[in-house]
This record gives sequence, structure tokens and C-alpha cells, in this order.
Amino acid sequence: MLITGFDAPNLWTMYMHKPLKEHRILQAIARTNRPCLNKKFGLIVDYVGILSELERAFEAFEASDARDLKIVIRDLTTESQNFEKLVDSVLDVFKGIKREDTHESLEAALNRLVDPETAKEFENVIKDLMRSYEMLRGEAFLKDFLPDYSWLIKVYVAYNKKFKKTGVDELKIEMLSKKTNMLIQQTIDLEEIETKYPTVTIDDNYLRALKKTAPKGMGAAIDITANLRHEAGIYSTSPFFISLVREVEATYEKLRDRKLETEQGIEKLKSFCEKVADWKKEMAEIGEEKYPIYEAIKLVLPDLEKKKVIVFIAEVTCHLESKKLVFPGWQLQRDVRRKVKEEIRIKLLSKFKNYRNKIDDLTEKIFVALEGLE
Repeated sequence: MLITGFDAPNLWTMYMHKPLKEHRILQAIARTNRPCLNKKFGLIVDYVGILSELERAFEAFEASDARDLKIVIRDLTTESQNFEKLVDSVLDVFKGIKREDTHESLEAALNRLVDPETAKEFENVIKDLMRSYEMLRGEAFLKDFLPDYSWLIKVYVAYNKKFKKTGVDELKIEMLSKKTNMLIQQTIDLEEIETKYPTVTIDDNYLRALKKTAPKGMGAAIDITANLRHEAGIYSTSPFFISLVREVEATYEKLRDRKLETEQGIEKLKSFCEKVADWKKEMAEIGEEKYPIYEAIKLVLPDLEKKKVIVFIAEVTCHLESKKLVFPGWQLQRDVRRKVKEEIRIKLLSKFKNYRNKIDDLTEKIFVALEGLE
């Protein structure tokens, strides 16, 4: 039955106790390879030693794929050895640190990850480790590795929260290993990590805190950089943040390459934070919905008086609403999009006669800003 059209996508494990050869073995094992929700791979429990026959079958029928067989077909014994090597490799990064469920242990580990190259190596290995754990979970030998594995996953979660402002849900660990995600829920105090490494909002309160604590060291620079990146992610379409994030990354790169003194780099990052706080104040003053249009106009006409820009925004938005052109989903209707663009252009021509050479650019940028509003 398994070889004559049997197709059950949720079949995950097959127990092989009968020798099979050639096309029959390929057809049989393929039954565990059907895509299914939350299914990462198929598991073959081999009681008769079919791997050598499988290799011969691939050579005979799929010769071009034979070289990839060792990647596609993973022997659990070999995978167990690989898991141990991966654990040893990543633990080597934290040599000398006591692996305990304490804040001191976690902070010591995170301090090792201040170095970008070390952090990158850690991320790559821990992802391979999670994939391996997904395949091996339930194997008896894992019991001895669980304390270290749980500690490493806690470090990974905290590292992303502290240095990237990324929560556990955003990490999408379940995509790599559903079983690791379950382990996190069972063994790691996520609320504690959230409390210790909160995602902060850059505002006057944050600036006061920076002045009061006087951040020092590369760890502090990374933390400020992460907060700036987080803000840039929230306002990713803003011209201000698109420009700012380039400056932030350039500064961070100089710090990382030791082309800029840490103290100087931190002062520069703090100045970026001041700009963000000022930007937010202006956005609050003008209005969150109107501000993208304001930015679009100022990007083309930076010297135009603020009051004139605000008055024009009010006029053009009221005009579009009176024409019943702006409604939920208007962006999806081609004729409406064309009409909105025409009306914006007409309003610009009547209001900014002295800037005729910039009307096309203004029309396009205002339209894009308006299009992005919900």
C-alpha cells in the first residue's frame, strides 16, 4: 500500500523492517516527505540497514542528486555526534563562565557577545544546534545535554532581546525547531528577560537616563544602537529614519572596527537619539497621520515654512475626502489611484506656482506618503 499511491502528508515516521531495493525504496521513504504544517522532516526508523541500498538507488535513478544525499538523508547516529560537536563548539565561546540560572551568569555570557564576530559565530552555530535538536528530541542521550542546551537557548533569547530588541515571538524559533520553542516556554522565564532587557522608547525620559547613567563601553554602544535600530524599524518609511539609520550603521561600523573611540562613538549615538526625540515631538505637534505627508513635502522643499506646509496638508486631505477619493482600500483601485494623483497635482499647481519644476516630484512623494496611511 505504501508504494502504490499512498499519500498522507501528516505521516512523519516510518518503521522499516523489510528490505527494499531500487525504485521501491525511493517510493517508500518518499511517503514521509510530503509537506505538512509544522513538519520539518520525515523520520525513518531502520531495522534492516537500508541506507546502503538507498545510496545505490539514488545512483541508479537520480545520479545528479546522489552528491546531496548526505544532506537530505541524515543518519541519527551521525546527527547525535554532530549535536555533541555543536554543543562543544558553542560552549567554547563561553569558556570560564559558570552555566547557572542566574543573572550574573547570563550577563557574563552576553558580555562575550559584545564582539560582533563572536556574536555572528554564536548565532550561526546556535541555529544549527536548534535544527539538530528538532531531529533528535526524544533520544535518550540528550538527557545529559539538556541543562547546557537550555542555558544556551536562554543566552540566545536574551542576546536578541538586549542587543537587537527582538522578542522571542519575533525570532520565529518555531520555524527552526518547534521542540526548542516548547523548551523555551517550559524552562525559560521570558518575563524576567523582558524586565531586565526592556525595549525602550527614545524620548526625553530616555535622554535624561542616558545623561544620568553616562553609558560606557562597547556594550552600552551596542545597546543604544539597538534602540535606534528598533525605532528605525517602527518608522521604516520615514525619510528621516532612512537617512538616520545609515549614519547609525556607519558609526557602529567604525566602533566595531576600532576606527572610532568608544566614548566618541557613544556621544555620536546619543546625538542621534536627541534627533529622534525632536523628530517625535514634531510628529506629535503636526499629527501622526499628517506627518508622512509633511516629511514628503519638506524632502523636496526643505526651506518651505512649516506653517505653509501644514495648511496645504489640511487643504489637500480635506479636498480628497470631499471628493470621496480616500476610503478603506482606495489604494487597490487603479482608477481611484489615478484620480488621487491628479487631484494632488492640481492642488500643488494652484498653491506652489513658484515651484513648477518640482511639482512632479512633489506629487509622487505626497501620493506615496498618502498611500502608506491606513
